[in-house]
Amino acid sequence: FCNTLNKQNITIKWGGNIQVNKNLNSSILNLMYKAGCKFLYFGAESGSDKILKYMNKKIDYKITQQNIKDAHNAHIWVHLYLIVGYPTETKEDFLKTIQFIIRNKNYIDSFDVSAFLPLHKTKIYNKKEVNSVCNLTIKKRINIIKKLFKHKLGYPYSLFLEKDNKCSLGIKIENGEKNSRTVYHLNLLDLEPDKVDIPN
Repeated sequence: FCNTLNKQNITIKWGGNIQVNKNLNSSILNLMYKAGCKFLYFGAESGSDKILKYMNKKIDYKITQQNIKDAHNAHIWVHLYLIVGYPTETKEDFLKTIQFIIRNKNYIDSFDVSAFLPLHKTKIYNKKEVNSVCNLTIKKRINIIKKLFKHKLGYPYSLFLEKDNKCSLGIKIENGEKNSRTVYHLNLLDLEPDKVDIPN
């Protein structure tokens, strides 16, 4: 498809959903971009390898990481689909998803986060773990992600993981007028949505 578009000098802009794939590499993505691909929606789902394995995705987070990095370097807009509350997801698994977003923030242009919804007649629907994460917990986790990554601040800010404590998230706010930096630390394993607001 891409070779045909390039060979015949057909100029169109296109994009779409794409499966995270260990065979997807920079050469393929550069070819896609040259053929007019401007955006790709990756089904990343989770930053936890345990959850990805339970989903039977046949990938790990490192493959997702490489795919989106290669797509970004090929000048393709990178969008991720994420799922929160998949059966057996723990606080630690949820934290790994947040860590994944932070570590790869330079390669992620946008993302959607949605709650796990068991569909009738799917394999997961009849598993005993299907309701292992309650709806209230799922809602709280989604709100945490939305507040962490969509917060509107008056000053430039950055997110980082603590060097000696991977369960701690730092938020650095730089006030150019006062030439000062303020750092807030959050324990991600104990977060509630109402604790995520950043002080002015």
